[in-house]
Amino acid sequence: MKQGLKFVLGFVFIGLLSIGFTEQSAPSIAQQRTTFWDIWINKCFPDKDWSKTTFKTMGQDYTVFKSTNSAVYNDMKALNSNEIKLQEFVESGSTMPEEVPVKKGDEFFKIVPKGNNINGSSAYYLSRTQLDKIKANPGKLEQILGLPLSSVNAEYDVFEIMYEGTKGYVFQSRIAPTQQFASATPDVKYAASGGGIQTLVLDNTDAAKWKKSTAKIAEINPQTLPKIENQIGIQK
Repeated sequence: MKQGLKFVLGFVFIGLLSIGFTEQSAPSIAQQRTTFWDIWINKCFPDKDWSKTTFKTMGQDYTVFKSTNSAVYNDMKALNSNEIKLQEFVESGSTMPEEVPVKKGDEFFKIVPKGNNINGSSAYYLSRTQLDKIKANPGKLEQILGLPLSSVNAEYDVFEIMYEGTKGYVFQSRIAPTQQFASATPDVKYAASGGGIQTLVLDNTDAAKWKKSTAKIAEINPQTLPKIENQIGIQK
């Protein structure tokens, strides 16, 4: 009887050990995604130093936009007079920004790396429709949003911004394709296709108009490795 009990206990112990070894040898999907992005960051965003990398958006021409869309340009400038930022906003889109009216209670959303917040002035947000599309296809999140390598992560948090004014406007455009490469190796490029619809909330720091959530309202934890295509200078 004692010998039988020892055999059973020994079998259970060996089984537990094997489970432990299996878990140790099989990294979680979050760990795999972290490793995946670390490789790309090392290639194209070394030391996470912006002085060692170039990030390009293949978007609209800012000069052409100002000359052909003067009314929209003037309305954008009324909310943010920084010409450098206005150029960035326009060139981040593959289509010209379109003015969209907003009313009290309208909500928009921002996806950030897990643990971050939306306390800063970044103007890039998403509509509910766009957020739902990304949540339905999380493996392509980084591609759809055209994210620079400074913004990629294994997992993400979602925050909300709500309009509390009486009448206002935001701007929407389709996200342009992007490329990023290290200055030392310009032929090796990380490319993102873009294609999602971005909502530019240019006056998002105006607390009298906009209320930002201080806590995340949702999480996006992709269960697959990022789906990227057409990377340049990389042997597959």
